[in-house]
Amino acid sequence: MHRQRGDDRGCGRAALRGWRAGRARPRGTAVAAAGVALTSPARLDPLEVRRTLKRAGLRARHERSQNFLADPDVLQSILDLAEPAPGVRALEIGPGLGILTGGLLRAGATVTAVELDAGLAAYLRETFAEAIAAASLTLVEADALDLDLPALVPSPYRVVANLPYHITSPILHRLLGAGPR
Repeated sequence: MHRQRGDDRGCGRAALRGWRAGRARPRGTAVAAAGVALTSPARLDPLEVRRTLKRAGLRARHERSQNFLADPDVLQSILDLAEPAPGVRALEIGPGLGILTGGLLRAGATVTAVELDAGLAAYLRETFAEAIAAASLTLVEADALDLDLPALVPSPYRVVANLPYHITSPILHRLLGAGPR
């Protein structure tokens, strides 16, 4: 613990390795294949996510434990597990900037997304206006903990989320207590 803050958080770029040190991180086709929305980060990494938030006049709110998807490998893993396809219904909880939403829509899934943050919901409405108009995306601006989640999407559906840790258990209990999906 001695000098921990200065050693691993001191922003000394020389101490950081790999892409965090400013070296270009190899970009596969995960982001392009995932169909990231046009106004979402073109290069999926933490710096671009921060820039996108800033351009949109948004910020991560610590009181809500907001963390935004910023790793193309994690994005691709989630999409691989979700297996989105035409005819598949997905319930996305906490879409944030819509990185995952874009991937689900691009694969042809019909998405119902629940977003608590009013600023992010407005950003999503603007970003995905065409998908909303085409009824491919339904955006619900509300707290997922206050909703009857299983009633939002007809069964069967898939739940896709990048949740803050402290709400994962309550969300899962609500969903799993609801019966088959």
